[in-house]
Amino acid sequence: MFPDDLCGPKAVIAALRLRDGSRKEKLDRCLREAEICADGGVDALLIAGDRFTAPEELASALELLRGAPCPLGVSAGGDFFKSWQLAQRFDAAFVLVSSVAGHLRREDDGAYADRLAACRAGSKIQVIGGVRFQQQPILSGRPWAEDLRLGMGRCDAVAVSGSGGGRETPTGKIRRFRAVAGAFPLVAAGGMTAATLGEKLAEADAVLVSGALRDTGRDSGRVDAGRVKAVMREAARLRDR
Repeated sequence: MFPDDLCGPKAVIAALRLRDGSRKEKLDRCLREAEICADGGVDALLIAGDRFTAPEELASALELLRGAPCPLGVSAGGDFFKSWQLAQRFDAAFVLVSSVAGHLRREDDGAYADRLAACRAGSKIQVIGGVRFQQQPILSGRPWAEDLRLGMGRCDAVAVSGSGGGRETPTGKIRRFRAVAGAFPLVAAGGMTAATLGEKLAEADAVLVSGALRDTGRDSGRVDAGRVKAVMREAARLRDR
């Protein structure tokens, strides 16, 4: 069960982004930051794109990091199927998709669920799927708990977030999801610092971190070796309990 069978319990997944500069500069920075994260002991790397990230840039980054010493994942923004295609092409271990339930009208939801199931059938690629994730639309007309239960059948771990990118994932929200999800894996995604990571990781099975690893404490900063080590010390403290 995720994350134990992929990267170990109470896992720290580092999100790396392709931003600022030429394509070569973006890729050079991604490689450099991946090396810092791996040297600092992170459990997995996620190459995270957004609506401004060209698919060929994601492909180049995945090719560059194909031999990374820890599991590699990809997220092509909110496009699950593009993420899946890239993961298959470059042998990535997992994908992150912004929403697996709740973001579509009921008449569209069944076909989406069928496509997810068809992708996952017989594949070793694991799926971290959002439910009520960041600013994703809520169009299902179902209560959040019902969407959560549906989402659990469509992924290997549910991503829990705050109300937007970089905003703190409320501990209370993780606990509400846990009350419904039981032992199903939860990934706290976003808005953590080294100081708050322990609180989130105590409730979740893994965390997805970006700003906490960077010199400015924000996604726009550069990955800093000292901050990576601080995050991993906190994770180690929780694992040793």
